[in-house]
Amino acid sequence: MKYLNKIILFSVISGWVLTGCYDGVVDNLKSNSTMEHATDSVSSISTAAGLLITAQELLIDKREHKYQYQFNLHMDNYCGYMCLPHNFQGRIKSTYVINDDFASGPKANMTWVAQQVVPVMASAKTLKAEPLGAIANILYSYEAHLYSGVHGPFPYNDYKVLKEEHPLTYNSVEDIYDSIFLDLQRDIDILFEYKKNPDAELDRTISSMDKIAGGKVDNWIKFANSLRLRMAMNMVKAAPDKAQRIAEEAIKSGVLEASDNDIALDVYKLYLDRHPLFKISSNWVDSRLNANLHNILKRTGHPMLEEFFSKNSADIYDISGRKVLDTNSDYLSMRNGSLTEDPNTSPTYLSFSKLSTNFSQKPLEIFKVSEVYFLRAEGALRGWAMGGTPEHFYNEGVRTSFKEFGFSDKYDQYIVSESVISADYRDYYDLRNNAEGVMNVCNKWSNNDSKEVMLEKIITQKWIALFPMSAVAWADMRRTGYPHMIAPVKGSFADGDGSIDPLVGILRIPYAVGGDSENKADIETSAIPVLNGPDQQSTRLWWDTCLLYTSDAADE
Repeated sequence: MKYLNKIILFSVISGWVLTGCYDGVVDNLKSNSTMEHATDSVSSISTAAGLLITAQELLIDKREHKYQYQFNLHMDNYCGYMCLPHNFQGRIKSTYVINDDFASGPKANMTWVAQQVVPVMASAKTLKAEPLGAIANILYSYEAHLYSGVHGPFPYNDYKVLKEEHPLTYNSVEDIYDSIFLDLQRDIDILFEYKKNPDAELDRTISSMDKIAGGKVDNWIKFANSLRLRMAMNMVKAAPDKAQRIAEEAIKSGVLEASDNDIALDVYKLYLDRHPLFKISSNWVDSRLNANLHNILKRTGHPMLEEFFSKNSADIYDISGRKVLDTNSDYLSMRNGSLTEDPNTSPTYLSFSKLSTNFSQKPLEIFKVSEVYFLRAEGALRGWAMGGTPEHFYNEGVRTSFKEFGFSDKYDQYIVSESVISADYRDYYDLRNNAEGVMNVCNKWSNNDSKEVMLEKIITQKWIALFPMSAVAWADMRRTGYPHMIAPVKGSFADGDGSIDPLVGILRIPYAVGGDSENKADIETSAIPVLNGPDQQSTRLWWDTCLLYTSDAADE
């Protein structure tokens, strides 16, 4: 473990973290009760605080290239937020091509977070700083639940003791969820107990190292409970009774509310001049508005389109070379699966809508308050004790999301809309990609709607509110089938691994094996048996139950 200790020490001293994925550094799932067996530890509270600062900045990576690998080159596209406008030097010719290098980002951030927090968890009791250990485990749990939604099973227990040696044991998604729930309850208990007899010096440490929750222990408790609520909803169809019990316990214990700030990284406090996705989209040429976000924003009349995106940056010529649109004429987007080429030879999509400067200073969101309201709306719709009605929480979710985006003055007009604005998708470059809009629920809540329509409204508005949190939005899509999406370009699924059902779409990212034979052996002997399916894009995760597309995709 000497090599790993050097990594940890260097990251604390310089604030720098390895830019490559350190395979095997943390591969499995154990509860906090196993932390006394971890061999890496820290000797001072100040060192522990430094590790926690770095860990927070790795949950949602502030570095543009790393953010691109963590979210933008895959999940941003799958969930319908953004799209790839060129082929990345031939490595991704359309949305569903899996590139092992690009797909390694989620694993890299999972291992980097573990490198920082595991020593804190291992040392918290010795340092008499159990609250820091609880905070460390909340950070680990957050990243682990996101990562389990990418590939499925992973070595949660081994990662949690920084095990390096193969073989590594992969844990099932269900077991990972169970372990996270147990650990989060323990973390919450520790923090509640600490509040009864706080320590002034430790309070100062918590305040100084806290980059996401305002320096308040109460906010870490609410963050942990909100995470329990999100995870409970993820598994609502896989384990409904357990999901209800955990969700109701989280509400009783206390979740994020309107009076709280989002759990987020402030770009100013990170000494950044912009959100990484803004730079990827606007300063680089690597991401453009997705047809689904574009169409749903138009059909709902949501102000995000005009506030956060720019119109075409150049004259548009269609595939035959005919000029069809002047510069700065309209908002243009790309349909998933659109074939792209080298930007030097086929630059048309590069002129489509990118993020505007209005988005550039938005925080790196980890957990939005608006999401909690939508989760409570869904829970109440299912008959759970959420502390209010579906209508109340739905309206508060939309209201809070408008506040988070900076659109509060537009909420009153938006929420009363009883019709869907007629809008279809048009690809000005290639008219063969044109498609009808398929989202058909209005913004205004009606208790006369069926429960299924109510659920669709909740998830559709939640999907908009989550932007740009693609990992969370993609999970909701897979478990509910909402919002209704325009099917990808016909034939584009063939660019994947050959397993994707056109009615369903991509359901997971296969494991990135590369040339590591030991890693490949672990996947074959340990991951596949608990994945309950082949290592393919079409294999459903434990909680995944729904179709994503309508029958117009069936003739692909």
